Amino acid sequence: MLFAYGSLIDDRVWSLVAGPGAGPAAPAVLEGFRRVCVAGAWFPTVAAAPGHRVAGVVRRAVPAAALRRLVAFEGAEYEIRELAVTLDGGATAAARVFVTRPAVRLAKRGGDWVDWSYDDWCRRGRGELIRRLSRGGGRGD
Repeated sequence: MLFAYGSLIDDRVWSLVAGPGAGPAAPAVLEGFRRVCVAGAWFPTVAAAPGHRVAGVVRRAVPAAALRRLVAFEGAEYEIRELAVTLDGGATAAARVFVTRPAVRLAKRGGDWVDWSYDDWCRRGRGELIRRLSRGGGRGD
């Protein structure tokens, strides 16, 4: 199971990156984390933050080939960690989550992390990412 919280929530982006075979997305929440901007980038990460929660989706069956494509898309800034997520209905399950490596700087404003908004990304960056991926390009940092 893989938990997505950024651009990979989007079904079109997911299909262009991962390809077929992962099944439908289902709502899930990552408790005790906050979705924040990576410094100098358009994409987010999650950072441990007690009392916060990150809404996203899980894909229950991610084929090995899809996972390899996802790792390539996310790049060297990310590692996969296994974290507990809360599924729709309240059950808790272990899921793979792409989390930035400790050396990656997070965007700050006024001493606090800058939250990343999926809705803002949909309005401002989704179209460009889909065009880039449709042409065979990558994330394009």
